[in-house]
Amino acid sequence: MKVLQVNTWYGEGSTGKIVESLHKGYLSYGYDSYVIYGRGKKKKDDKVIKGSYTLESKFNSVLSRFTGVMYGGCLFSTRKTLRLINKIKPDVIHIHCVNSFILNNYKFFKYLGKKNFKIVFTIHAEYPYTGSCSHSLGCSQWINGCKKCPRVKFATRSILFDNTSLAWKKMKKAVSFIKPENMIVISVSEWLNINASNSSILKDYKHLVIRNGIDKTIFKKYPLENNKYSYLNDGHYNCLYLTPTFLFKKGNIKGGDYFLKLVELLKDDDSVRFIVAGDNKYNYDFSKHKNVLYLGNISNQVDLAQLYSCSDITLMLSRAETFSLVTAESVCSGTPVLGFKCGGPESITN
Repeated sequence: MKVLQVNTWYGEGSTGKIVESLHKGYLSYGYDSYVIYGRGKKKKDDKVIKGSYTLESKFNSVLSRFTGVMYGGCLFSTRKTLRLINKIKPDVIHIHCVNSFILNNYKFFKYLGKKNFKIVFTIHAEYPYTGSCSHSLGCSQWINGCKKCPRVKFATRSILFDNTSLAWKKMKKAVSFIKPENMIVISVSEWLNINASNSSILKDYKHLVIRNGIDKTIFKKYPLENNKYSYLNDGHYNCLYLTPTFLFKKGNIKGGDYFLKLVELLKDDDSVRFIVAGDNKYNYDFSKHKNVLYLGNISNQVDLAQLYSCSDITLMLSRAETFSLVTAESVCSGTPVLGFKCGGPESITN
């Protein structure tokens, strides 16, 4: 059987690593596996193909701020992706996240429907059934159609128009070309499954819950002996904070503003230390906080698991999460998680 996955990333970020693991798993089981991805460098694997043009992605990202429609445009990247699909001729197309200006969602879903492809659609965010929101944050307008979005600039980054209603209608029409018997919708948490099942856009399809997987041979409790981060066991109470991007603007989904408030609140408590790891691409100066130790980006999974093991608690401060790999990894490593009820993490157990 020939399987094709489509995602924004490959081998990078949470969904990119999931797609990479699935690709290798499919191959190990004898399937003919392919991946089309949109962002990042070209890969050496002939079956992992970049389908999006970087310049066009950047252009449409800027254009959407004026049009208020995030997932249109990208005509050249869409044509390239559809040509690749025609060439590969997959038996099953497994869609993940295609919401980062890598192709025209409306043309993409309409095309798949008209061609009667068998589809597995794993949703990692809420954009497939909203008027462009990756996280609805308690708003329920998406059930029957978005109107006058209360958070339009946050949701779509539009600086001129509220076109969330138009975007919602365009997505509903595009998905409607796919016959119910041709698509299964996979949610990564029970909470996300409830929302997806109740949405007007996806309610007619079969729904399943398959949580994101964690490799328990890696994410486990590591003893201090031969642990790379054993030096952290020096009497401090270590609060671990991990995030793919450090954004500390008020209202940020990942709760960076909450993190800074905690750091400020406990700045005079010498027993508490905040351990921070992640990609600091915006060059935030962590050195100005005496109670923060920034370790940089940690890509090695064993190193990350050892860091969890040397922490007393992991902070998960997001305002919304459909699953939360950080929560799952921390729990499997024996470190409790402190955070808010925000959707997916509540259903995670070891």
